Amino acid sequence: MTMLHGSLHVHETLQAFEAYAASLYPLLESLESLQKALRLLLNPENVGGSGTVLVSLRPVLDRCSMDDVVKWCLESAEGPAAVARVTILEHVVSTAPLDPSWRQILLAEAPGFLALTPNLVSTKFGHVLAGLLTEDQACSWLKSLGDQALAAPADTPGQLDRTALLQGFAQGATALLQQFPSETMCSDIWRVADEAMLGDASSRQVCVQRLLPSLVASTSTEVAASRISGMVDALLRTSCAQHKQPNAAPTREALNLAVAFSSLLVDHWKLQSLQGDHNEIGVELISNALRFGLKDCGSLRKQARFLLESGVQKALAYKEAESQFRTAGLNLSAVSSAWRSYWELFDTLEDYSSHLIKSSWDALSSRLMQYLSDLPKGARDDSRPPAVFSSFWLEAFLVRALDHDNDSVQKFVLGQLMCLDQRSACLSESFILTEVLPRFGHGIDSLYSRTDVERNFEKQVKSFFLGFIAQHPESAAVAATRLLEALFDVKAVHFTPVRLVLSALLDVELDERTLTLSGALALADRFFSQEMLLRMPVSIRQLLASLFLRVLQHLTVRDPGSLLAKFAKTAANIPDALLLPLRDLLGSLVQTCLADADAAAGIETLLKSLVSSDDSMLPMEAIQQALGAVRLLWALPLGKQDLFVSMVWPAIAPALQDLHRRSYMPRKAAVSALFVLAYAASLLPEALTYVETQPERGEILSFVESKAMISIGQGRPDEVVQEAPWVWLYALVLERFWHPASQTCQVLLSKAKNLLQEGAKERTAASVLSSIAAASLLGALAPKVDAAEQCEIFLLLRQFQAPGKPAGVVDSRFVIGVTEDNGRWDRVRLEEFEDLHRMQGEGLGRIQEWRDASAVVLVAKWRALSQIASSPGFYDSLSAHVHGDMAEVATDILEELDSLQTPHVAYWAIVARRLAYPAYFQPNVPSDKQEETLQQLCRCIRGFISQSIGDSAVYMSRGCMLELAAALCDPQLRAAEQRLGASALTASVRELLALGEVGTGVSRSVTVPLLATLLAETVSPDCQASSLASSADLLTALLMHSEYTIKDGALCHSTMPCAGALDPHGPGASAALSSTVPDGETLSKKFGGTTGLPRILTLTALDALAKKSEGQMPGIIREVLTRLLGTLRTELQSLLDRPGGNNKPLTPMPLSPQHRLQLRGWQAILILGCHAKNDKETAEMLLSELFWHLRTPHLPDVRDYQELLGCLLCASFQDLAMRHLVPALGRYDCNNQVSASLLVICSFLFRHWICLSAPPPHAVQLLVAVVPYLGHNSAYVRGTASWGFYELMEVAKANGAIEVGEECGKLLLDLHRFLATNRECQKMRRRLRPIYQSYDTSKSALEALTQLSEVLPSAETEKEILQPLHIFANGDFKPSHTFLELLKEEVAKEMESIFEGEDASQYASSSEHWQEAQLAALRAVQQLEGSKDEVPDLVAVDAAGGASGLQRKFVPPAPPRLPDDSGSISVSKRAPLLVLASLVDKLPNLAGLCRTCEVFHCEALCLPNLKVTSEQAFQSISVTAEKWLPLRGVPKPKLKEELLKLRKSGYALVGVEQTHTSVPLDQWNFSENTAILLGAEKEGIDADLLPLLDGCVEIPQQGQLRSLNVHVSGSIVIWEYVRQA
Repeated sequence: MTMLHGSLHVHETLQAFEAYAASLYPLLESLESLQKALRLLLNPENVGGSGTVLVSLRPVLDRCSMDDVVKWCLESAEGPAAVARVTILEHVVSTAPLDPSWRQILLAEAPGFLALTPNLVSTKFGHVLAGLLTEDQACSWLKSLGDQALAAPADTPGQLDRTALLQGFAQGATALLQQFPSETMCSDIWRVADEAMLGDASSRQVCVQRLLPSLVASTSTEVAASRISGMVDALLRTSCAQHKQPNAAPTREALNLAVAFSSLLVDHWKLQSLQGDHNEIGVELISNALRFGLKDCGSLRKQARFLLESGVQKALAYKEAESQFRTAGLNLSAVSSAWRSYWELFDTLEDYSSHLIKSSWDALSSRLMQYLSDLPKGARDDSRPPAVFSSFWLEAFLVRALDHDNDSVQKFVLGQLMCLDQRSACLSESFILTEVLPRFGHGIDSLYSRTDVERNFEKQVKSFFLGFIAQHPESAAVAATRLLEALFDVKAVHFTPVRLVLSALLDVELDERTLTLSGALALADRFFSQEMLLRMPVSIRQLLASLFLRVLQHLTVRDPGSLLAKFAKTAANIPDALLLPLRDLLGSLVQTCLADADAAAGIETLLKSLVSSDDSMLPMEAIQQALGAVRLLWALPLGKQDLFVSMVWPAIAPALQDLHRRSYMPRKAAVSALFVLAYAASLLPEALTYVETQPERGEILSFVESKAMISIGQGRPDEVVQEAPWVWLYALVLERFWHPASQTCQVLLSKAKNLLQEGAKERTAASVLSSIAAASLLGALAPKVDAAEQCEIFLLLRQFQAPGKPAGVVDSRFVIGVTEDNGRWDRVRLEEFEDLHRMQGEGLGRIQEWRDASAVVLVAKWRALSQIASSPGFYDSLSAHVHGDMAEVATDILEELDSLQTPHVAYWAIVARRLAYPAYFQPNVPSDKQEETLQQLCRCIRGFISQSIGDSAVYMSRGCMLELAAALCDPQLRAAEQRLGASALTASVRELLALGEVGTGVSRSVTVPLLATLLAETVSPDCQASSLASSADLLTALLMHSEYTIKDGALCHSTMPCAGALDPHGPGASAALSSTVPDGETLSKKFGGTTGLPRILTLTALDALAKKSEGQMPGIIREVLTRLLGTLRTELQSLLDRPGGNNKPLTPMPLSPQHRLQLRGWQAILILGCHAKNDKETAEMLLSELFWHLRTPHLPDVRDYQELLGCLLCASFQDLAMRHLVPALGRYDCNNQVSASLLVICSFLFRHWICLSAPPPHAVQLLVAVVPYLGHNSAYVRGTASWGFYELMEVAKANGAIEVGEECGKLLLDLHRFLATNRECQKMRRRLRPIYQSYDTSKSALEALTQLSEVLPSAETEKEILQPLHIFANGDFKPSHTFLELLKEEVAKEMESIFEGEDASQYASSSEHWQEAQLAALRAVQQLEGSKDEVPDLVAVDAAGGASGLQRKFVPPAPPRLPDDSGSISVSKRAPLLVLASLVDKLPNLAGLCRTCEVFHCEALCLPNLKVTSEQAFQSISVTAEKWLPLRGVPKPKLKEELLKLRKSGYALVGVEQTHTSVPLDQWNFSENTAILLGAEKEGIDADLLPLLDGCVEIPQQGQLRSLNVHVSGSIVIWEYVRQA
């Protein structure tokens, strides 16, 4: 009881002390102060004034149990209570004798107490522990605690987790290190720290904040720096191992650690060293952090920049830095300036918007490029010191920019990167291949200017990669090889980068080759792989494949024949559609790569090995090599040598002869020999004829028949399954070499028909495969049998349906159960049917899985049906066979469309056109059923074509879309629509044309069959008005159409209009194109990649139809013209009626939709309208509309077409011309352009009449109408009128057509005499005569638009036209020059020569006589008023504005003079004031400045580009000031150099800019020689130019706005200079 009472008393006393501490805390305001106060109060020497609590506490502590006190002190507490407890604990431990009991309690509770208490408390507790333990005990306890912390789980509810234990460990270690800073203890603590730093983020945070500071302080500097560096390295390695590239989170941890101990690491890593002995860990950490581009990583970049700048500053501030840099071949100030520019550029990226980087790029990047170009070679290699700015840090900036949050920043920097001089930048291989190339592959489309017809951007890109190759440290060949290999690692969104890089590789000059043949073939396999081909648009495959093969030939090391088999396998992967275009390149590549080896002999040897009994290769693999081998042999340039007879047949003949003789012949040998035989017959034309003469032919067919019989069930079920994979080969051989006269295969034919008639009785694997084999074999034999048997086979195949999977097969991807190992030819189903023409050479698709069976048999079925239906006379034969019931057959065929897919629908389309349409759309079928079927057909066909467009597009085989379009636009279907009064076909065509504006290949697939159908229909004498109108609507839509093409930079690509057509006689085939469109093939090749091909073909077809009409305009063309004119009138009226009235221009924006519509419309009207020379009714319609349009201004290219049409028709119908021209000329308030166009037509008529023996009587009427324009204000209008007037008057006067007695005639003769005798009129006439005489109306002919035009941008292989009359660019034709443009140029030149002449017409008011008269008038006024004042001096009168009541005219100065022929200048000296406007980019401001500078007689104006002075907009504002004012071209990059030159020449440099030190304009005293620098419109003067100026002036302002237009600002400053002068 006594001990219990004492214990309670102790607890009460301790709690009272705790309460006392809590009451004391508010007075002291901090735990540290509280702890100091309590320690002071517990000191035994402090006996006075301690208070009741402390007086009672001391004796209690002296006599109580230490276990109770320690336990109470270690109980959980916070704030002042925790401080009170740890203070008591410290006191009792320091005064009590050591007892194992309470020491054990203390050590057991220490981890939790150290982890959970505040930092002050845990620190004090650590000191308590340090006082209790010896060094060995401390090391042991701390090691145990560290192991416990590392082994603890990350999160344990209710227990101390790893983070808490590490925190306790850190606090204990800190305290113990102060007591025992031994090497052993430090080593144990470093071990725990190393492992903890590789843990989670909270563990690393405890290490960095709690553990490492004291540990580093207790360790030597070198050891601590090495340890910390190792931790940083470990964190970096962990990041790269987990993410394969730097990751933000581990890098952030490594940076936090590095920055925390930067004072150690900067020196340890030797970032300031110039000796190349720096530690790569620091450089890697800094560069990785600088490369993070997202905004969230800003703190990482700042920390990395801090580390790097610390090293750089140490290097620059070193007392011997200048000499060290000089020893390294560097300039200290240059390095410092480069770093400053670098960080300025880096800072621009910290803003989300892109305007900072765009405005600063040119100046800052040019400085860095200049610095890098001046670097010695050794400073740019891999051992560069980090303190020296080099390409390595530039790459870090570029990667950061390319990963910026703002897409516009990424695009801008990527575009500018392509413009960098790689020879100066020296960007590394890893940067180019891993950073630039992938981004280039995904981002180029947004960088490419669609109007870049000169392909300047492409030149920059090629130059960039060529620079990378040229400066590669190893060799150009190595760089080219690695670039090619890296190119195919980039999964580009589009293939413009592939084309550009391949083009650059072709231009590389190599001294050696480093690409091995095996490596080249591996790249070829990747290029022609399905993954690549599926992503590569069909229309650009040929271009890319040809470039790729040329690059391989350029880079590959010669290897004499050792890899021929692999070469053959690669050739087998080339798509069949590319084979013919690549034939020459493939053959050349084989010969180049195989060096001096005999390639043909090597291929023959390869063929022999493939058909040998050697079982080293599986059958399918052997066939793949055989395919490639035959292709290589076919591609070799061997002249006229009979390859099949001399090489192929000798190689395979032994195997073919043994087909029957050797029953044990390996399947590989048999199938390889058969395939080589069949495939060679498709490539080598002499093969078929030669095989027919060989005795082995019968044995071959017998062998094939025996195998085929097994496949259709004439054998054991297991044998049927074994032969199933080879049915395609048997069918291919029979299709090539069997003919009905042969006795072989008759039994096969009969058995196959019986099998299809009976059908499968059970769904076993053998029965399913045998029915598929029967259908496939019948399809191969049917085209060669007689008509009766064809009808029977046709009906059997039409009714045959794919049998599906046999019973028991769940997944259609299961293999068909073949037990022998045939091997696999890894061709996906898409490749099997990608090109339907491939089956003619390679046979039907392979059956290797159950899902293949259905696809193959449907293709075989419909392919056979289409071939049978295309046989001559088959329709009549089938009609007789079914006893005339063709409607039922047609119905079945048409109804089956819903169940088909691609590519089967392509063959269905042929069958429908050949059989179903003529049988169904007949009078004996009810009209309502015909109309319903017509609508359903059009809807289904349109749906099939629509499925091939869009994100979820269904792949459509080559030729499939074309055959479907031919089926839709078939003349029979069109006739049915017109007869039924329906519109389903027309509506479907319109929808497809609209779809063709967003999907490639649709419009051109529709164009050819539609033209063939419509034009054949409209020339028919039975064509009705409704049909004509409907056809005209569709043709008009084609003439205004712009189809979608694959964009490839500025180039475009699309398939040829008839590429892949299956039916050579169908409306979509090449024959239809040639018959409908003259030179259609040539036009397709020239314009095939453009968006204008459909309208070009349509225009050519209509032009050809008009030429055949022999004078009378065909009705369809008249209807088309009517609709075109109506469309153009509607569009122009909408411009006239739009809101805004006269405030908006009447001409549309160039290349806007309205402008394109006008261009296309007037082009078509001109070409078709020129055929109306003998059709007055059509000409009247055209002229009425033409002169209505001529009343309104149009863009020059559109106006040129209008003028040409007016000249042609007015010359042909002069009465119509007078009816329209004379009233039009009587409207004098029209636009200058309108007047000029009317006078062009008049001048053409005058020229036409001059050629006649005598002018017509109405010539005088037109001459009188032209007379008022001889005094027009516009020089080129006046010149146009005077030339025609004078020339016709010459002829009329000579022929007496003008009566002198008449008043009108006298006026005309006087005008003619003035024009004839005036010297200036003669000069103007001589200058204009060549322009008028060369005015050629043949431009109206179609050939000027097609043959004499140039497509821009053009492929490098296209033939260049020297003087094209038209340019096709940006999707439309435009004339290369217009008549009025040439006329304006000549008039302007003549006006210049007039000003250069000696006569300068003086105003009367500037003469002495006028001044004397003015003085006399002043004296007279004074006399009348009685004034006695003296008459003022004339100068004073002028200054005062004249005498009272007397106003005088302004006296203009003498006209300006240019230097005469001798070079002397007679004008007054110009003011020594230069105005630099190189930063101004808006043309009106530049033109206004030009005018102002000339008015104030400045010395010169500096423009960013002198070409702007030739722009019409510039000249309309400058009003010829550019003719007199000296102009200098100073582009923005050379502005700094120009300023320095001016300074050396003694000019004061003054900027117009608001700065901290700018002076108000009225307070600035200008020097005599002054150069004024004007800033950009928004950004002002670049910051890097301000230090070069002597000062800046600002214009005092009083309003709310704080900026003026740059032209206005410049004018005010110029006037102030002139005023002071």
